[in-house]
Amino acid sequence: MKQSTFYYLLRRGVIGGGGITPLVRNFKQRVESDGGIVEKLNCVQQAISTLPGGPSFGAFMFGLFSERVTNDGGITEAQICTEDSLNYLNSNYTI
Repeated sequence: MKQSTFYYLLRRGVIGGGGITPLVRNFKQRVESDGGIVEKLNCVQQAISTLPGGPSFGAFMFGLFSERVTNDGGITEAQICTEDSLNYLNSNYTI
């Protein structure tokens, strides 16, 4: 196998231990089904791996969501319920 082929397969997660997680594969499938293109899966993997885990995940994500909604003139409700739901989802999709 050529060295360039080996590195390509390694980066794509076809061979080797690391590779792309199911969460990143699901993200790629969703983007492509919406007609989009994901150019660098390893960048998506890196971005997802920097998200906080545990109970702070829900608060972190709700904060970003709330900021975007209020910047667009909207309001957010049910913060605790939303954070709990986000934490539940996050706990079922390990990175």
